[in-house]
Amino acid sequence: MDKKFPHKIGILGPDGVTGQAVQAAIRRLGKPFALVAPAEADIVVASPGIPYWQYPKLRAPVVSEIEWAYRWLAARRPKATWVAVTGTNGKTTVTSLIAHLTGLSVSGNIGRPLADWVGKQVFPKGWVVELSSFQLYGTFYFHPCVALLTNMTPDHLDWHKTLKHYIDCKRKVFARQTRQDMAIGWIDDPHVARLFKRLSSRKHGYTLVQARAFDFKHHLPGDHNCLNVLSACRAAQALGISEAVIRRRLQRFRGVPHRIELVRTLKHSRIYNDSKSTSPICTAVALEAMTRSVVLLVGGKDKGLSLTPIIQSSGLGQVRCMVAYGDAGKRFVSEIAPHLERRPVYVKPFKAAVARGLKLLRPGEDFLLSPGCSSFDQFKNFEERGDVFKIIIRDHAHS
Repeated sequence: MDKKFPHKIGILGPDGVTGQAVQAAIRRLGKPFALVAPAEADIVVASPGIPYWQYPKLRAPVVSEIEWAYRWLAARRPKATWVAVTGTNGKTTVTSLIAHLTGLSVSGNIGRPLADWVGKQVFPKGWVVELSSFQLYGTFYFHPCVALLTNMTPDHLDWHKTLKHYIDCKRKVFARQTRQDMAIGWIDDPHVARLFKRLSSRKHGYTLVQARAFDFKHHLPGDHNCLNVLSACRAAQALGISEAVIRRRLQRFRGVPHRIELVRTLKHSRIYNDSKSTSPICTAVALEAMTRSVVLLVGGKDKGLSLTPIIQSSGLGQVRCMVAYGDAGKRFVSEIAPHLERRPVYVKPFKAAVARGLKLLRPGEDFLLSPGCSSFDQFKNFEERGDVFKIIIRDHAHS
């Protein structure tokens, strides 16, 4: 394993979260490990924000932070449990739920960077790692005993250039698995189904029909969350967690912030924060999870994506009022208005748009923030947008 963990380490993108975590790990390791220029390194750790086609020509292999940290941890904790979760949608909910059901530590795209454990003496019993396609591109030895693929739709093509490259990166989550390992995936997705046919590991493919029929009670709304719950429970079962324990812990899981998060109930109206919705597809999924009349809040920074998923959503018929805000708001109004009985309202500032939505809300209806756009016109990220929304709702409830 020493050959897999060279002493002279370079970093591409040293100022980001990944780069800072690796630098801190190198300091903990001490001599003979040292941070050097990428051109002088024996191994180079790349920030996921740097596309592979922008890497300079180097003599050393370029790996992800996940791969680099895994090599060190696997050598020192050979019996640790490793679970990996990837896919276009649902990764964070599934990762968080698996951790909740199993007691494993969360890392990767959420939680602490995996490098945070490098150079330390005390470790958790294992990790459940949420992995992006960027991180998987730089993995070579990473070997999870359970690997889960939620779905695959075209995404991040500015980084990958082609859909094939994106899919090839996602499939690397299974690359080191053997017949003793478990692969879990949603086989209604044709990309996942094709990939599963070629795997040598044990396989558990699940469908939406099975997810709807799954009788483990939970608090997460919508078909997409039925899929998330089923896949996470199957992962927990593969790790030996009993059905009774899974059922009990599942009842205590309330979801992940900013993902159709129930914020509060006001006058029999439920207020949902789905700020993580940064594309029209996500908004369509959220609408289909609603069971009552809806006041919908959409908008933000316009990424130029087609609004067809919202227009064709079976949940759009439940929208009594739509309030649109931000740079994309006017386009939402003009394109979606013909499909609603009541003309949408446009209010550019986010806080004013929330206030307008609350005024329009009737007792017994649901108020759903599901923007369908990125947050960068008025916020630094979707988390800040969701947090501001929750503060507004809290202040309104106390007024």
